[in-house]
Order: sequence, then C-alpha cells, then structure tokens
Amino acid sequence: MEVAAPPGILGVPWGAIGWTVLFAGTGMLLMLAAVIVFDLLSPVRVLRDVRAGNPAVGWTVAGLLVSTGIVMHSAMLHNSGWLQAVLYSALGIALEYAAFFLWELATPGWSLNRALEEGNTTVGIITCGLFIAIGLVVAGAFS
Repeated sequence: MEVAAPPGILGVPWGAIGWTVLFAGTGMLLMLAAVIVFDLLSPVRVLRDVRAGNPAVGWTVAGLLVSTGIVMHSAMLHNSGWLQAVLYSALGIALEYAAFFLWELATPGWSLNRALEEGNTTVGIITCGLFIAIGLVVAGAFS
C-alpha cells in the first residue's frame, strides 16, 4: 500500500512551486544571457538590429530562443538537479553558437553575417532552422 505524500500548507505543494519558479526563472535568465552573449560574439549587432526591425535578425533570435528553450527543457528533464541542468544548458548554448560560426565558415562564398545585417529574410529563416536543428540534436544527446 502506497502512502501519499502529505500536502503542503493549505494543501499547496510549496516545494514543487519553489522548484518550478527556480527553474523557470533560471530558464528566462539563460535565454536573455544567450541573446546578449550572441550579440557580443557575433559581428551582427543583434539587439540593435532587432530594435531597428530587421526581420532576418528577428528570425535568427527567434531560432536561438526556441533552440535554447529546447536545450534547457532536455537538460532539466535529464539531469539530477538545478546546477547540473544549468551547466548542461550552458553547454547546449555554446554548441548553438559553435554551429552558427561553423556555418559562417562553411559558406565562404557569401557572408551569413552580412546577409543578416542586410535584412535577408531567407538567410534569417535558414539561421532560425539551423539553431532549432542544433537545439534538437543537443537535446537528444542529453537523454
């Protein structure tokens, strides 16, 4: 016979809520940090270009955010605690950056960064897909 865990104060599982808030807050901070670090590492001024309404950079940031969310989701599911999930998330974000910069090196005939700065929406959509694909691969590796 299983014994049910006692409910929290007033029947609210406060511990579970606390962990949820911790992981959600950490996730939002990591996504913000991912965009800021990408802005610093990339020749494209991501934050400036998004504010200016550059759709190509908007697609790229959307891909980075979705990919980061996918990676963090998998890291949270497949690790034993908060710190390990944060470290695996950071690894996944670093791999996303590596894929972006390797893509730039693999296409020497044209500049991915220049195309994004010029607002080439097609390149932005491709970059969005690249980020999401890498996020899915990394997330799969965590499981």
